[in-house]
Formats: sequence, C-alpha cells, structure tokens
Amino acid sequence: MNSGVQIPVQFHDSDFREVQIQDQSENPKSPFIMIPAGSRPGGFQPIALSQLDSVPPIVSPLDPKDIKYRTVLKHSKRMRLLTILDMILCLLYLLIGQYILLFLAFFALLGFFSSFKLSRGLLMSYIITLIFIMILKILLAAEGGAVAAVLMILYFVVEAIILYFAIKFFKLLGTLEPQERLELLMLQNGPVSSNQGITRSEAAQPVQIPIGRPLNEQVPDNSPQLTPDFAAPKFTNLQPVQAEFPSLPNYSEAEELHVKPLTPSDRLE
Repeated sequence: MNSGVQIPVQFHDSDFREVQIQDQSENPKSPFIMIPAGSRPGGFQPIALSQLDSVPPIVSPLDPKDIKYRTVLKHSKRMRLLTILDMILCLLYLLIGQYILLFLAFFALLGFFSSFKLSRGLLMSYIITLIFIMILKILLAAEGGAVAAVLMILYFVVEAIILYFAIKFFKLLGTLEPQERLELLMLQNGPVSSNQGITRSEAAQPVQIPIGRPLNEQVPDNSPQLTPDFAAPKFTNLQPVQAEFPSLPNYSEAEELHVKPLTPSDRLE
C-alpha cells in the first residue's frame, strides 16, 4: 500500500471556461486572406476585384516616326491594289475591239513598280501617263458608240481616283529621307542592298582594299637566317662504334670467394 500525504483539492465551476475553436475549413472558397483587425497596422489589406476597374490604363505615346512609316506603307499597298485594278480594266478593251489600247497596261505596271520600290521618278512618270490616258479616254468616248462611251466613262472615273491617290502618295514620298526609304523598303520587301544603282560593269571591277596589303602581294620573310658559321655541322662517313665494358665474374668464380665472419677478438683489436 502506497503511503503519502493527501491534499484535498476542490474545484469550482468558475475555474472552467468555455473555449471555442473556429474551423478555418468552413469557408474554403473565400477570395480574401483573413487577418485579425488591429494585429498588423498598416500591413497587407485585401482588395476586391471590383475596385481594380477604376484604375486607368497606362497608354504609351506613339512615335511620330512609326506613324509616318505606317502611313507610307498603307498608301503603298493601296497604290498596288489600284494599279492591279487598272491592268484588269485594260483587258476590257477587247470588248470594243480596241486591241491597240492593250499597251496601256504597261503604264499600270509602271505605277505598280513605283509603289513597290517607293520611287518618286517612276511614280511621276505614271502620273503623267495617267493624265494623257484620261484625255484619250474622253476623245474615245466622244467618237465611239454607246458601249464604248460607257466603258470610257468607267475608265475615266477609276483613273481619276488612281490619279488622286498617286499625287497624294507622291507628296508623301517627298518627305522621306534616304535612310527612311531604305528602312521602309526593308519593312515592305525584306532586306535591300544599299547599292541598288550599281551597274554590272561597275560591280565587275576589282574592289580596292584600303586597309592591309593586297591579296597578291608577297609578304617578306623576316625570320633570322642562319649563317654558315652557326649552321648545324654535317656529319659524313659515320661508322658504328662498339663499346667495351668490363666482364662480370660468372657464378663459378663467385662461389670460390669466402668471407670470414668477424669474431669478438677481431672487434677488440
């Protein structure tokens, strides 16, 4: 039987308090992180998604050079489409029997290449030919029949529209610098060589290299040359030489050698 001191302990109802533990899994889909109020003043505060709509978007200003490039490329594409339409309309001369007027499609090709290469010279030639063609269409409409008059009026309206955009495009090309024109050609047609105006005869000429030696020049040998005094000697009439070594004793002679061991008396002497 265990012996010990028994201390009476009395419990009161006031000593026990009810503790409630809140389960966090009751609302797992809450979009906010619940932080007790006043625990971290000035800390992270959740923001509802509805409040983000009032934030103004950041708009970066456009570069004037980019706007200019886009305008030129847009006019170039429009001119190519209009010149293709002009070439298609030239085929309608077959309906009125004016086969000789089919050569006017060549001038439409002139306008197409002027927009493809961004050339003011080709575009000016196309504008001049358009003016003469429009005058010719008026004369043909006055002298021909009803079908010819309708077709010529249709051609006149289409070419008047083409002439308007061609003049506008010509003025726009006048504002381009040579470097800007090369950059636009690269954007429109891919990489372009800067020496497009060089003819074949000029390209066939040898190119002079300003830096360095020519390719056919012989480089002098500056390495030190050995004089006859310092040259390597030449050995002639070389004959093999046999080396003589002292003969070693054989086993029979080694066996006849006797070694007398030292005695204590010999050590004292």
